[in-house]
Amino acid sequence: MANNDIYELAKLLNNSEGIHQDFSQVIGALQEGFQKKYVKKIHATAEAQKDAVVERPPKEVTLLRAMRAFADDSKKQQYDRAIQMLLMLNTIKNVNENINALAQAKPQLLQTRSSDGKNQVTTEEPPEISEQSARMAGLLVTLAVANIL
Repeated sequence: MANNDIYELAKLLNNSEGIHQDFSQVIGALQEGFQKKYVKKIHATAEAQKDAVVERPPKEVTLLRAMRAFADDSKKQQYDRAIQMLLMLNTIKNVNENINALAQAKPQLLQTRSSDGKNQVTTEEPPEISEQSARMAGLLVTLAVANIL
């Protein structure tokens, strides 16, 4: 009986196609998990940062948009590229500012109202995130904003 088990195991291992298929499935599952857990969140954060800048564009972008309306059709594409570049640079600047604030987070005082209507002052501790993690998050979001990641 033991020889039969060894034979079956050897037969299974002899078929390299099955092993390759199993490894492909494992790698695919890892890639999918990594994509869902990290990459999608990075891209969602980058899009949120971009949207915030588009909603409140810097004054230079507003000026370029106004000038674009009076430009020749041949120059409008140059204005569009300049506007996109300024929006991207401003988004990256905002990401950097947010990361710096997170990396240097200090306890904050919060004033809240309790259920009995009285005001209470409490101290909120910053999240326990290392400066390196905050900087890595900033780098990854910046790469996503620049469409590199």
